[in-house]
Amino acid sequence: MKVAFIVEEKKKKGFGLYSVPENASLKKAASILCEKNVGALLVTNKDDENEYISLISERDIIHCCCCGQSLDQMKVADSDVDSDKMMVVKADDTLETARAIMSEHHIRHLPVLQDKKIIGMITIRDVIKVMDEQKDIQIHHLSDFVGGTYNSKVF
Repeated sequence: MKVAFIVEEKKKKGFGLYSVPENASLKKAASILCEKNVGALLVTNKDDENEYISLISERDIIHCCCCGQSLDQMKVADSDVDSDKMMVVKADDTLETARAIMSEHHIRHLPVLQDKKIIGMITIRDVIKVMDEQKDIQIHHLSDFVGGTYNSKVF
């Protein structure tokens, strides 16, 4: 299954792509996270809101809090957000590829690219849910096959 499937399903459910400018306070970022009930935001260039430069997550904000910084005074750009290393996945990549990237880099959120444009964001929870559903279907079909009821009208 492709990553695009998850993006489309999330769009159908009304999930959008949420962002915060790099010059916003961490308090503003935390407020958006709570308001939208999401775990991460894309960080946009302060001069161009269509240019995504990094990602900030709940964990990033918690790490800043533990450093004794004021969320009102500290800006998103001042946090440990590393704009050079934002990991992404392509819409036509498989879920296995997305899971491997997340596992290898210890991340829970991945922006999704299509034609060099970010079209959505997936989470490890999204990936695991769909992969588990696929495994359940496969197990059901294999059980029917082994039991002799595959493609029959017997229930």
